[in-house]
Amino acid sequence: MASFSGLTALAAGQRIYFEAPPSVAVGQDFTIRLLADSDQPLNAYSINWNYSPDILELLRLNDGASIIDVWPNRPTVSS
Repeated sequence: MASFSGLTALAAGQRIYFEAPPSVAVGQDFTIRLLADSDQPLNAYSINWNYSPDILELLRLNDGASIIDVWPNRPTVSS
């Protein structure tokens, strides 16, 4: 089993956070959503998420429902 807690960052009125299942069984596929709340437009962003490949395997990235319509760089995975 793994547990996830939300990450919150940014200035007052702005928040970036994860949405994930409260618990996941070993070997079970699941989705983690990266979300943003802001009372102002987000004009600049850079997000790095680090995780241990010993406990998680990234199967795919999906930015299809993103509100970001101009990507300086598409989301990528680096080792």
